Amino acid sequence: MSATIFHLYGLLHSSAALMLFNTRTTLHKSAEGKPPQWRFLTSFNLTVQFVFFAISLYLDLVTILTKFRCQLLCTIRDLMFAAIVFPLSLFVFTNFWLIFELNNELIESTSMPVWCSHVFHTLILFVVFENHFSQVEYPSKKLGLLMNVYVSLCFASYIIWSQFQSGIWGYNFMKMMRVYQRVAFIAAQTVFFASLYFFGELVNRLYDYTPPFKQVHTALSDSSRVFAGFSVGKKSS
Repeated sequence: MSATIFHLYGLLHSSAALMLFNTRTTLHKSAEGKPPQWRFLTSFNLTVQFVFFAISLYLDLVTILTKFRCQLLCTIRDLMFAAIVFPLSLFVFTNFWLIFELNNELIESTSMPVWCSHVFHTLILFVVFENHFSQVEYPSKKLGLLMNVYVSLCFASYIIWSQFQSGIWGYNFMKMMRVYQRVAFIAAQTVFFASLYFFGELVNRLYDYTPPFKQVHTALSDSSRVFAGFSVGKKSS
């Protein structure tokens, strides 16, 4: 039940934050009539979180009501969390606040108060507690890392394509860069995004980790039960 409440909160937060972000963002239309907020990683992250929590809540409710667990959907959810949701949330949090502290003018001005920035870029971190409420089965390292890098490059490609279409960069600092600097920046961010996948894998292992003293206690308990059963059998014979 705690997992269901956690997923419900996540769904409500991501949906409310996404609507607030889209409302607060200046709605200049691009050449194709698409609002510029979709060029922000913040909007993409909130959308991903919304989809993830919607799937998780659906699985929780189906399990509670029917006692049935769709393994395929669970696998998709776990892959999504491992490769995208966990690293993306940390990525958005780290990059936004680092750039904000260095020079907030480097980030597109959307006339947002500080509390809005915390809603969009700080409170998103609660998703990292998913390991506490649910058992996340990480995919193979090859599949997870491939999905992670693919999503990173797809978003970078979309940013570049959007600039060619509208002539507007999603972030102010990117228009100050030369071409080789943008290439280096995207490559560095891709590597950083991939490193967050390994960090998430480490966190997942820590949740599955059984301390040595607990292992010894379990082994002793099992041994005592076996010895007790052997003694009873010997007496009865």
